[in-house]
Amino acid sequence: PYLTRCMAISKFPKVASEFQKLHLVERSDRLRAVQQSTLGPLLDALKLSPAIHWHSSLDEIPRGQCSYYLAHEFFDALPIHRFQKVNGKWHEVFVDVMDAHSESSTHGTAEQLIFRASQPPTLTMSVYLQLAGDLENRNCVEVCPEAGAILQKIAQRVADDGGAALVVDYGHVGESGDTLRAFKNHELHDPLKDPGQADITADVDFAFLRRSVEATNTPVVVHGPVTQAYFLVHMGFMARLKVLVHKCHLEEDKKNLIASSEMLLGSDKMGKRFKFMAILPRSDSVDQSYVPAGFFPTWPSASTIQPSSASKT
Repeated sequence: PYLTRCMAISKFPKVASEFQKLHLVERSDRLRAVQQSTLGPLLDALKLSPAIHWHSSLDEIPRGQCSYYLAHEFFDALPIHRFQKVNGKWHEVFVDVMDAHSESSTHGTAEQLIFRASQPPTLTMSVYLQLAGDLENRNCVEVCPEAGAILQKIAQRVADDGGAALVVDYGHVGESGDTLRAFKNHELHDPLKDPGQADITADVDFAFLRRSVEATNTPVVVHGPVTQAYFLVHMGFMARLKVLVHKCHLEEDKKNLIASSEMLLGSDKMGKRFKFMAILPRSDSVDQSYVPAGFFPTWPSASTIQPSSASKT
C-alpha cells in the first residue's frame, strides 16, 4: 500500500519524467515478488516506466547519480542491543533459555526463552552504551548500531551525488527505552514466543541517528526529527482535508475522513509517535538557512552530539 501511495509522483509530470530508476532494498524473495506484482500494474497505469532493481543491501545500489532515499518503517525492523540499569549499574540484556527444571518455567516446556541481564560488563556494552546519549534519567536503552551505520552511508551518498533522504518511522528523541515488541496476525505478541513467526520491532532513536550523521562531519544538513502531526500540518494537511470533506456527499464519509485524520495527527496516536527526518547536501551554492517544507530550523548540533558522562557508569 505504501508503494502505491508513493506513486503520487505521477501528479507532478516534470518530476515523473525524470523518474528513471527505482531501487528497492529487500532481502526477502517473497516480499520482492509482492512488490513486483504491486508496482508493475501501477506503473503501467500511470504511464511510468522506471527500471526497477532489487538489492539485498544499500551497498549494492549504484553510486554517482543524484538519488532520493526513502526509509519508511525501515530502521525499526533492524536488530537492537538492549541495556538495563540494575541497582545503579548497567547490564546488557540477552536472550537465554530457561532451565527446564526451574520452578518458574512452564510445565512441560523444555526450552522457554527469557530475557537475562549479563553479570559482568560485556565488550558490546562498553562500545555501544555510550552511543545512547544522556543516560542520567534512564533505566533502559536500546541501541541500533546498524541503523547509524546505514544512515551514515546514505548521508555520504547524498553529499557526494546530490539528492536527499527522508526517514519516516515510529520513534523518539532519546527519552524512551524498552520499546521492543512483536506483532503476529496484526496483534501484539510476546517477542520471545514463536521465533521467526512474528514481526519484531523497536522504536527508532532519532537523536542517535542525528548524532551518527553529525559525528562524521559529512557535508550534509539534517532536518528534524519532527512529529508526523507537525510535518503533515505544515505540508498543507488541513487545507487538503477541508477540500476532501467538502467533496463528501455522505455524512458517514465525512466522519470517516475526520476519524482517519485524528489517527494521523492525534498526539496519543500516530501524530506524536511517528517522526520525520530529512538529510540534504550542504553546499556553498545553497542558502544554509533554507528549511525544507514540513520542518523547522534545525536544532543545535551540540545538543544531540554531546556524549553523556553517565555512559561511563
